[in-house]
Amino acid sequence: APAPAVSDAHANYLRLAKECIEQAKHLIHNELWSEPEKKKGALLWRPSGPEADSAKSRFMWEGLVEDVSADILAVLMGMIEFKLRIDADTLSLIKVEEISPNSEIRYSVMKYPFPLTNRDNIFLFTTHKEDDGTYYVSDLSVPHEKYPEKQTPIRSFVLSGFVIKQEGNHSRMRIYAKFDVRGSIPKSIINAFAADTCDAFKDISKLLKTKEGEKYKSMAKDVLNKAK
Repeated sequence: APAPAVSDAHANYLRLAKECIEQAKHLIHNELWSEPEKKKGALLWRPSGPEADSAKSRFMWEGLVEDVSADILAVLMGMIEFKLRIDADTLSLIKVEEISPNSEIRYSVMKYPFPLTNRDNIFLFTTHKEDDGTYYVSDLSVPHEKYPEKQTPIRSFVLSGFVIKQEGNHSRMRIYAKFDVRGSIPKSIINAFAADTCDAFKDISKLLKTKEGEKYKSMAKDVLNKAK
């Protein structure tokens, strides 16, 4: 039987999955960044330029996630159940449509601190492994006919994700985020967000050493075994 036809929209998402990784690399390596500052055991980069004081901004963080392989961590950082567990500000996160074995469309609603209202986002999630074993786990906002932009929640736009590399028995992870949450955001909220994200590496390390964490790692191993 002939292979099913690929729709124009589906073909476009396949193209965007590759572009998503290239945009992530450009963000990390080519945009202007401040010198990294040490904060809560992690490194934090801020934008070098006017973006720091607007609703459009970008940050990078880097730290060590202890006693977990890059293979396992890359699966976990893309797993919906794990994302909801580690991020209390993600009110909902659902899979909308599968694009390829490594890419899918997702929809999320995020809680924002007062006086801001919640934001939603429809985005292409994709995972890519480089030849040297480095993982990119990335989200890129995209349009989708089933989730048009509405008045509320306000639609945000992001390019965000994780770069994960094996380092001994641990994983070195860089988090990157470039976003436009639409509207005026107090600088204090942006700074609090940047500082709080520095806790992610220690928080994830701590969780993965518990019985609950072992359950998540077992789920990730099942995903890897099925992919072989």
